[in-house]
Amino acid sequence: MDDFSQKIILTLIDKLAIGLLVIGVVFYFNRLLEKYKSEQNKSLELLKGEQALRKEYETLRDQTAVKHLQRQIEELYSPLFGLIQYGSVVNKIERLKVPERNHSKEVAEILFYFREKYYLPLNTQMSDLIRTKVYLLDSETMPESFQQFLMHTTQYQCFHSLWIDKGIVSDEIPPIEYPKTFKMDVKNSLDQLMRHYNEYIRRLKAGN
Repeated sequence: MDDFSQKIILTLIDKLAIGLLVIGVVFYFNRLLEKYKSEQNKSLELLKGEQALRKEYETLRDQTAVKHLQRQIEELYSPLFGLIQYGSVVNKIERLKVPERNHSKEVAEILFYFREKYYLPLNTQMSDLIRTKVYLLDSETMPESFQQFLMHTTQYQCFHSLWIDKGIVSDEIPPIEYPKTFKMDVKNSLDQLMRHYNEYIRRLKAGN
């Protein structure tokens, strides 16, 4: 074999080796690319799963908040505010029926009627609501007006029962006044709970 033939063979071998090397490199990088794509797809699926779980958790959290807000509104603040408004109407009627500075027997009978027929039952209903649904309050501690109302109703009931059962008046004991801020405190809480409730409802509808 002459030198020319040997050079041709060597050249072919070199090109073949280079070709095989290129094929090997291309194959290696293709494997790396496939592995990278596979890992990316796994990461993407994992991310989608995490996002789905996060969304599910947020939906469940909002639904739980809505249920609690609904209970606060339906079981405590709405009926309590309704009773307060009812009492306000009764009080206005009483004031129209009873002239100021009039201490006649007729006036005493009217006052007694309103106390027996309206105020005592109303006080009992409102007190029972607060005591039995205290866990639905929108604050960590019971508002001062709520506490004063409970003390007012207890004293009011004691004075009345003592007078009815024993004929004893309690004029010497300073009365615990009906709290002036009670109605507004209840209304403000109810309005705030309604706002929060509607916000959660809109958020849940937007997420569907």
